[in-house]
Amino acid sequence: MTQQSDTYQDVRKGFQQYLDKKGIAVEYDIRNFEGPAQKTDMILQAMKATHPSLVLTLGSPATEAVIREVKNIPIIAGMIMNETELTKAENATGIVLEFPLQTHISWIQKLLPDKKTIGALFNSRENTGT
Repeated sequence: MTQQSDTYQDVRKGFQQYLDKKGIAVEYDIRNFEGPAQKTDMILQAMKATHPSLVLTLGSPATEAVIREVKNIPIIAGMIMNETELTKAENATGIVLEFPLQTHISWIQKLLPDKKTIGALFNSRENTGT
C-alpha cells in the first residue's frame, strides 16, 4: 500500500472480506510503501522472497514499484491515478480512479464556492488526460 490512510485500509479490508465470503483461504503479507526509495527496494525484495501467488497494490507509487520489479506474479491494482501503469505490464490489471473534468470542476465549486479564479499545474510527462 502506498499509504496507511483509512481509505486505503478500507479498500484492503474490502478485498479481504470478499475473499473470505468466497471461502478462499489466504495468507496475507501486508507491506506499506511509505518512506525513502531504499525502503521500497527492501520491501520489494522481501515480498518477492515470500513467493506470493498474487500481489494487490493500492496507490500509484506502490503499483509502479511492483510492476517495475514483478514480472511473473499476477498483480491487481487499485487506487491508482493513471492507466499507463497497468498497460506496461502483461501480468497486471486493476481499477483506475478516473473522473470526468466536470466532476473535478463540480467538487472544486463545492469546496471553494467563493473562489472565482483557480490555478492548475500541468506536467506533460505525467499528465495524460484532458
